[in-house]
Amino acid sequence: LLQTIVSENGYFNSANFVVICGQMLQRKLSKDFDQDIIPIKGIMPVEAGTEMYISAVGIFRSRGDYYWEQITPGIFIHIISGGAGVFEVDSRLYEVKSGEVFIFWPGQRVRYWDFPDRPWRYTWLSLDGDERSWIYREAGLSRENPHLILKDIPELTQSIDDIIWTFEQGEYSALYPCHAAVRL
Repeated sequence: LLQTIVSENGYFNSANFVVICGQMLQRKLSKDFDQDIIPIKGIMPVEAGTEMYISAVGIFRSRGDYYWEQITPGIFIHIISGGAGVFEVDSRLYEVKSGEVFIFWPGQRVRYWDFPDRPWRYTWLSLDGDERSWIYREAGLSRENPHLILKDIPELTQSIDDIIWTFEQGEYSALYPCHAAVRL
């Protein structure tokens, strides 16, 4: 386990730590799902000054009646491609479905669940960087507005597929996680 959360250069890899801890907690809360986690090689150095980059990616498929709760350790965006459910953040409930996005910010207490008859399918991304970034504002996402209805679903779906394919191949530059985040 320790080798998994330490990066190749010997530094602590927060993305791997978040994924491993999330998997352990998730198994206690709900076992009725499949999830593929795509490793991201390399970590952007702090001195690079990047506003945002992708540090982990997951492809999630519920079998229905999925439930999850946590205090979020980072920024996580969920892009729903199928099904419907509810997420709660800061005592506010949002019903979400295919073609919508929801985001969690560091330190928020969140709960979310899908409807048994409409199981969720979504891609989640762990994003590192400055949560005050102009990129989030341009997308219309903030702590006050964590939900977004997508306008151009085919273009976003193609971008996500391309990004996932690139990460799965493992052949990309150290700047690609930043480029991919901005591309979304």
